[in-house]
Amino acid sequence: YDTSNVQYSVEIISHEQLQRLYFLDTVPPSEVGALYDPYQNTIYLSEYFSQNDLYETSLLLHELVHVVQDANSLLEKDREIYRLADQEAYRLQALWLKQKGLLTESLLTELVGMHQTYDGDYE
Repeated sequence: YDTSNVQYSVEIISHEQLQRLYFLDTVPPSEVGALYDPYQNTIYLSEYFSQNDLYETSLLLHELVHVVQDANSLLEKDREIYRLADQEAYRLQALWLKQKGLLTESLLTELVGMHQTYDGDYE
């Protein structure tokens, strides 16, 4: 990826605001800790984000992958392209968590469930 033109900001917002941004004011079926908005070039983190928590740091890593993908025009509105982009972000998040010794079977199951596909590349 070309990272020479990557520009983004990070904002801490209330947990409620983050849920509303992600779920577009619908009742959320799950919790969201971070979100990248490609229209604003902004990563939004929950007010509960802690940079000392490695799992939460992995959420930031996941969103940073989307920042780089966006800078390289890979976050198209096509559903399949976005699914593949999200799969890449989850894969890198899982590999980072594994490197930190935090990738448990239950966490892997949770990450796999988030992007609904598993190609065996996490282990």
